[in-house]
Amino acid sequence: MIKRDPPGKTRRFLLISLLALLVLSLLFILFKFLSDNWPAGWNPKILSVLTTIYELLLFPLLIIPIIMSLAVLLKLAEKLIDRLL
Repeated sequence: MIKRDPPGKTRRFLLISLLALLVLSLLFILFKFLSDNWPAGWNPKILSVLTTIYELLLFPLLIIPIIMSLAVLLKLAEKLIDRLL
């Protein structure tokens, strides 16, 4: 028998993972924009270093919400199959 989650837990999990993905995407766009068009008075070397660090951290940070979203979709498919059977 499949263990049931409390109501709303799956939805909340999916919303948190999608929100994390959205925030990471917006940060990536911001860093890319700033690295191409830095404001007057900003040191481009500092911005370049920050962008490089962010790009190195982006891949692992982006994988986590994607895996969380896939886990939620699998859980929803499992519940659907359980209802059909």
